Amino acid sequence: MLNTNTRVGCALLARICCCHLRDHLRPTMEATLAQLQLVLTIVRVVDHELYDFLQRCVFPLPTPSITAPPSLAKS
Repeated sequence: MLNTNTRVGCALLARICCCHLRDHLRPTMEATLAQLQLVLTIVRVVDHELYDFLQRCVFPLPTPSITAPPSLAKS
């Protein structure tokens, strides 16, 4: 949004508020937790060192229940 003009920036902000943040303002945290699980899965596959750091230093992370497709798995 910083690299756009005011009109485009406002349109982007409106889209983010209506479509993305809305899911995190519900009465329960289910949608938010589901999205965080997806992020954790991506972090675990793409940067296992970061995932280990988060698990050790920040808080105990649950093991993501979703497995990465074989094309993303490290050999």
